[in-house]
Amino acid sequence: MKTLSKIWNNPVCSRIITAIIIATFSILFLVTAQIPLSKTNKSLKTQEKYMSKDILAFIIGVGATSIGFSFAVLWDVYKWKRDIGARDVAVMSSLLDDLESNFSIIAMNESILLAEQTILKQNETVVRPIQILRESFWDVTKLNIPKQLVENPNVFKKLKNIFLYTSYANEMIRSRESWRINSSAMSHFEIRLEIYNDELLQTLVPLKEKINEIKKCLPA
Repeated sequence: MKTLSKIWNNPVCSRIITAIIIATFSILFLVTAQIPLSKTNKSLKTQEKYMSKDILAFIIGVGATSIGFSFAVLWDVYKWKRDIGARDVAVMSSLLDDLESNFSIIAMNESILLAEQTILKQNETVVRPIQILRESFWDVTKLNIPKQLVENPNVFKKLKNIFLYTSYANEMIRSRESWRINSSAMSHFEIRLEIYNDELLQTLVPLKEKINEIKKCLPA
């Protein structure tokens, strides 16, 4: 039943099914209209008269309607594929843009953290905060899954894994920044911050590698 529901909810399939139903009932009507012709004993000329102009007009009307309906279905199919293609291009473009941005942000955050690790021993810190990564790519992609990802479920699974890593990294970044700003006067501040930085680097470096790997699997 779920499969039939999906087929009927598809606008193209529903119109094709409707066209088939209309054509079937039209044929049944014509066959029913011709039954009296086969059962009577009238002559051929009488049968030809029985086949009135109204029935011929009906046949012509059904044919013209079927042709027009077929063209309408073909036009809908064309528009549907065109719109789906345009949507897929937009989603893939947004996805690649967010991944590229996250790759650059991670590289910048990594350089800040590594620089800070070297000066923490002199009781100094980097003033510049580290940036939050983009997470919106997952919501856009999962709600409008492009054909490229539908045909490559493994890539889609990797993308979901990247989102989970990104979300976890952002939680660590928020926690680290909040603690850094509000706890600078605490004793052993530099030691605790160094631990925070190490943990964050252990999350960001693998995430950057995962992003670089999946970019090679996605069409440009």
